[in-house]
Amino acid sequence: MTWTCVACTFQNTQSLALVCEMCETVRVWISPEVAFTPQDELNSGSNNLNNLNNSNTLQPTRPQLEAERLARQKRSSEMDLEFDCSNSSDELGSKKPKTAVQGKMNPGIQKGERIYWNKISPIGEFIETFKPNVVTVYQAHWIQVEHPGYTPMTKDHMPTARDFATLSYDSIKARCSNQISETKRITAAQKQKAIEDILALATVKGDTCGKWMVFTDDYNVGRVWSLICTATAKGELGHTAKVATKNPAGNSSNYLICVYCPDFNDVNTLELVLRRLKELGISVTTGFKPDVFTAIGLYSGNEWRLPTTIHEAILRTVFPK
Repeated sequence: MTWTCVACTFQNTQSLALVCEMCETVRVWISPEVAFTPQDELNSGSNNLNNLNNSNTLQPTRPQLEAERLARQKRSSEMDLEFDCSNSSDELGSKKPKTAVQGKMNPGIQKGERIYWNKISPIGEFIETFKPNVVTVYQAHWIQVEHPGYTPMTKDHMPTARDFATLSYDSIKARCSNQISETKRITAAQKQKAIEDILALATVKGDTCGKWMVFTDDYNVGRVWSLICTATAKGELGHTAKVATKNPAGNSSNYLICVYCPDFNDVNTLELVLRRLKELGISVTTGFKPDVFTAIGLYSGNEWRLPTTIHEAILRTVFPK
């Protein structure tokens, strides 16, 4: 049973609601003796509202209003918002407003600059709704899926036969900078020692997550992402995968897909994930990149001349040159 708001004439579908879903005006409860049709309310305007307030009406009590407010708040929090990706940007690529999904749960949840799979809807529905070459950076920077059974690692790693009391990422980088400043060069052995120290310190801190990186183009990104997304949801790859979204203002049509593994020390798992990617027909051309490298600024061409990836041997075992 529907009822019409006397203030905005919106047809409300919640028969027991105490306020209008559109304008939140308090509902006027009409006794049986008073019978106004929606057209009467529309024609009479505010006069009807005044007449009703002065007539035989039943106004909701304050506890009823508060109960209704809490109920509406709960319904709102439980309803996902639909992110309209089709034709969703104008010339400047601005966001379109989100609208409530009617009749079904939305497969994606946006938090900040990422859109996450809700882990409830079919993964195929999520893939179809949020395509990396349709969603733009003005809407979200990443589209991400996590395996439903994934539990983050606890940071319970312990140092082994080493003293890390005075070791820090900054001190390791400073050591490299000093070497380059004094001799204009840094040897392969010195680079290896710096990387070993960074990885050992990250292990002690429990910061061992990292990713295999897949690079693809606008033509293939949909197919490649669909394979990786589905395999991740099934638990066949790492615990998480994400894909960069389209940048309409960029000069490149390349996309980065990251396949995450929880521990860069677990070489067996890293190789299994790499082999599964190969079985899916997906090529990997660069080594494994620990998240700690990104956190401390180890990018290509960094000032410390340190490598930006590890486990090249595993890569070449699975993908020989």
